[in-house]
Amino acid sequence: MTAAATASAAAAAAVPVPAAFDSYRSKLKSAETALTFVRAEHRKVLDGLHEEIRRLQQKCAGTEREREKRYYTRKQKEAST
Repeated sequence: MTAAATASAAAAAAVPVPAAFDSYRSKLKSAETALTFVRAEHRKVLDGLHEEIRRLQQKCAGTEREREKRYYTRKQKEAST
């Protein structure tokens, strides 16, 4: 290491960290924790919505089959009379 680089490194190490830096670090950690929580809750909501969509699609498909069955049964009765 050159003398200039050593002096620069020593000067950088001697610079005191402002007290506000710790406050910002604490706020950043708090924000990261809150964001992790929000992401987890968002995932739960999305999973629930996807499950509800699947359930409604199945219900709709079943209702559609019943409607078609009634339609064809009625058509068969009309054709036989």
